[in-house]
Formats: sequence, structure tokens, C-alpha cells
Amino acid sequence: MGVYTVGRLNDADAIINKGWRLLFIIPWHGHSLIGTEHFPYDGDPENLDVSEEEIQAILDGINWGYPDAELKRQDICLIFKGQIPVTSKWDKERDVNLLKKYKIIDHKVDGIEGLVSVTGAKFTEARMVAEKTVDLVFKKMTKMPTRSITAHTPIYGGQIENFDLYLKNEINRKAYSLDAETIQYLIYNYGSAYAEVLKYLGNDLDKNIYLDEKCRVIRAQVIYAIRKEMARKLTDVVFRRLPIAMACRLRDSYLKICVETMAKELKWDHGRIGEELKDVNAKLSSLTNYG
Repeated sequence: MGVYTVGRLNDADAIINKGWRLLFIIPWHGHSLIGTEHFPYDGDPENLDVSEEEIQAILDGINWGYPDAELKRQDICLIFKGQIPVTSKWDKERDVNLLKKYKIIDHKVDGIEGLVSVTGAKFTEARMVAEKTVDLVFKKMTKMPTRSITAHTPIYGGQIENFDLYLKNEINRKAYSLDAETIQYLIYNYGSAYAEVLKYLGNDLDKNIYLDEKCRVIRAQVIYAIRKEMARKLTDVVFRRLPIAMACRLRDSYLKICVETMAKELKWDHGRIGEELKDVNAKLSSLTNYG
């Protein structure tokens, strides 16, 4: 669902200044993902945060475009944030000009032979930008690049021609005797690669495969996140790799299973376990509506 709202950013490159922008509302694990918004930031990336003023600006924009929502601060349970490149500094009105075209820079011009850097602009161009970058690297090595096949190769987990039929067939297969709700949840998250996650169930096929009886997340997902998705911190698993913080409304029981699983996989001692739990709780404390 798309909602038009008041345009807060001034696009200096736009032919027509429409005065509005589009926010998307997407169903996700029983909640709604709403975005995106852009705010200026020139501080340390490690200290990136979202202010209450910015949260209110987002709420005001949504409620302006979709008054029936009547969203309030307490309706927000989780915020995803990150940094993207801009073309220039912002002015006192807090306008931000986003980078519209990718940049592939051969730093030979700076006297650094062998270094190539890439700045992306759009997710939809990422594959093409990667192909051009690899081609440049081959050229610098005076070698001919092999023909790229990524434009015609399904993404990982995308080996599905008819989603509804695939979902129905997999539910009927009842892999590992899992119920339909769990299989559907896994396929929604991993696509055709969901079977790779199930490999980490091992002999743990009793009812305790779940983090909690009220949460569909299974322990095998935590192991998968570590071994296949480079999760190295408890915050990686809880807030980014898995939908635990939003879909399950994180409880101590979930944290206990997650941290014990990670500690076993990554050989954490009691001191490290304490630090990881402290980091998660610190993040939770910043979410005034969490609980």
C-alpha cells in the first residue's frame, strides 16, 4: 500500500517539485513496515540513532496521508535505521539530496593503483553495479571477464515458479513433521532455501525446537544465522537476522535460548554472554513502547 504525504525533502534535481512523497505500508509478521524516511546525519556511524523528533515527523507524515491510521508513539514497536549516501550537505531546513546514481571509482586517479570503491544508490541496480565492478577489476588485471549469468539466475531461495502451488506442496510434505503454520513462516522468510534451515534441526525434533510455544521461530534459525548469515552478536540475531524482536515480542525465554545457542556455537564464556545480553537490553530500553 502506498500513501502520499507531505514532501519534507527538497530535491534540487527534480524537474517538478511535487510537494509530496510516497510512503509504503507493507504487512510483516502481523505488523506493518512503514517507510522510508530520510534525515540528515553527520556523526559517528556507531552512534546512529533516531530522535523522538524524527519519530514524530514520521508519524505526522503517515497520519497526514492516511488519517484513518491515527498512529501514536505507542504504536511503534521497532525501528530499522541505516545510512545511505547523499550528494551534498544539507541546509538549515534539513533538506537532503540523495545520491541518485551509483559510483564506481578507480582510485588509480588518486595514485592508489589496485583500489576500486563502489557507492550504490538503488537496491534494484545492485546486481548490475556488481557486474560492472567485476568487469572493471578484470580489466585492471588485463583479463577477460567471464560472461555474467546473474541477470538470469534466481536469487538464493528464489527457485519457485508458482508460489501458491509451491507453498501448498511443501505444507503437504510436512517436512520434519512440522505444522503448516511453521512451514509457511519459514518459506515466507527463506523461500525455497527453507530446507537448508531445517538441516540444523539435527535430532532436536521434539516440541522444544521453538524458541517458545508462542513464537514460530525455531532454534535451527539461530544456528543458520551464525553459520550462513555471518551473525556474530546477539543483537544480529534478535534484531536483524530473525524477526524475533517484532514478531515474537521478545521475552527473557527467547533471549535465553538464543544466547545459549550462540554461546555454544561461538564458544562464548560467561563474561561474553553477559555483554551480549547487556547490548540487547540497552537497545530494548531505547524502545519506550517495547514489552
